[in-house]
Amino acid sequence: MNKKNNISPRKYNTALSYLHSTGLKFSKTLEVSLDYLTGNTDLELDLKTLQRIVDISKIPEQDRGFIFKALDALLRDYKTQKAYS
Repeated sequence: MNKKNNISPRKYNTALSYLHSTGLKFSKTLEVSLDYLTGNTDLELDLKTLQRIVDISKIPEQDRGFIFKALDALLRDYKTQKAYS
C-alpha cells in the first residue's frame, strides 16, 4: 500500500472546493475567466463579454439566430476591412 497518498477523500474534496472558490474570486477580481486564469485557454474573456454570451444564450433560439447573423456580418466586414488595410 502506498502511504504517500494517505489524504482522506473528504479532506481532498474540501481542499479542492476551497481552491475552486479562491480561483473564482481571483478571476472575478481580475475580470477574466477561470479558464484563462488557470491556463486552459489562450482566449481572454472579460466579464462584460462573458455576460453578453450568457445573455445571448438566454434568448429564444429563433431570435438568437438573428443576433448571430448580424454578428457574423459584422465580423466578416471587420476581417475584410483588416485584410485590405
